[in-house]
Amino acid sequence: FGREILDAPPGFFHQLVDSVLETLGGAFPTLKQNPEDVRAIIKEEEAQFGRTLDRGIKQFKTFAKKGNITGEDAFLLFTTYGFPVDLTQLM
Repeated sequence: FGREILDAPPGFFHQLVDSVLETLGGAFPTLKQNPEDVRAIIKEEEAQFGRTLDRGIKQFKTFAKKGNITGEDAFLLFTTYGFPVDLTQLM
């Protein structure tokens, strides 16, 4: 959704770490101990989720060619491809 609708570039969430730590660092002091680790973890998670989305969107488009996406299709997208049901509903 972020890439498709908001046109957000891939890999931008890790760039928000400094702002988040500035805002929420008092509530989560352990995050402030090693912001580079936090940044690296978020970057890798975002990359992995991007790959999951790419596979899911490709399969979603295959299902969509036949008409409406069924509950069975949504279930398969989630269980097999890790594609979130809420994104299936949005699309």
